[in-house]
Amino acid sequence: MPESTEDRGLDTCTTCPTLCRWSCPVAETEARETTSPQRLVVLSSLLKQEKITAETVGVTPYHCSHCYACVEACLHHNDVPMLLSLARSRVYKAGAAPAGIREVTANFAVAGNAQGAQLDVALKEAAQEAGTGVQHEGETVYFPGCSTLENSPEVVTDFLRAVALQGAPVPALTTVSASCCGLPLLWAGDLVGFTLHARRLAERLKGTRRLIVEDPTCAHAFLVRYPWLKVELDVEVQTSAAFLADAAQKNEAPTSAEAKKNGPAACAFHRSCGQLRGLHEVEAPMDLLTRAAGAVAELPGEHDCCGAAGLLPTAAPATARAMAEARLEAFRRTGATTLVTSSPRCLAHLRSVDPNASVEALTSVVAKS
Repeated sequence: MPESTEDRGLDTCTTCPTLCRWSCPVAETEARETTSPQRLVVLSSLLKQEKITAETVGVTPYHCSHCYACVEACLHHNDVPMLLSLARSRVYKAGAAPAGIREVTANFAVAGNAQGAQLDVALKEAAQEAGTGVQHEGETVYFPGCSTLENSPEVVTDFLRAVALQGAPVPALTTVSASCCGLPLLWAGDLVGFTLHARRLAERLKGTRRLIVEDPTCAHAFLVRYPWLKVELDVEVQTSAAFLADAAQKNEAPTSAEAKKNGPAACAFHRSCGQLRGLHEVEAPMDLLTRAAGAVAELPGEHDCCGAAGLLPTAAPATARAMAEARLEAFRRTGATTLVTSSPRCLAHLRSVDPNASVEALTSVVAKS
């Protein structure tokens, strides 16, 4: 972000009477003003002007889940998450980032992803489970995301089965499918690391025509954050939900849910922040779930963020857990038996908070319909 653009963004927030305060799930959960979007941006401005030190700021800029609710509420659509990423970069560069955040960036040095894991093994096993294999290249490639492969590899198998169920050509699984988009580096504040990672991945994707992305936050990184860094990604990016919805409509795939559409909802739908506000993708996921499950209940409540993104579980685990618990409680109030989410990252987070809750990925529900 050019300095003049950052300065305009900082000025916009600092001169605003906190009109987006109500929209922030983190500030609402923590019940304090210091982590409201406006106050965090004020802190960012003071840090940029060197009126306060990175050591003084510490973990505070990391109290944001990058849910974009404040951006949506803002009359100017000010990119607060990006302003906070720049604040985090100053904290990170000064060596004042929390230990857990530094561990995330260290994992990239080890394995090229936030988990520090060799994800090619999980990819290979998921492919074998679906009766296919990993290739070296392909024009249309499936990109699960590192969180999916590490925490919910069954979603990869289910995606491949769901595609076959819709009667569409199955995207290739290639060596690049085991890669990470690099977004956790940006969340950590390692702008240099994120930029270098994005350039390397863009180079590896040359020759790929279309990328089908499972994790909406990864899709947002490709479509919004890569261009912000002037990283050219010469590939069409589409979420798995949009891809499957298109395939179902194009091939007029049958649905087992017709008889259930007027009955009680067995599924409640959690709209992930990355898909809802990061990508503004609303119709495709709901259309897909309705085809697969029939009547669908919407989660009640003002805030839909489960707290899984932005490295919030690392920086503020109690807050992230409380946000997930609120979503699970909202799910229970619907009377539905299964909570469905379009985000593998949310899937893992919600399951970790309540292992007994019936939480499924949208892709998996489609595969089992």
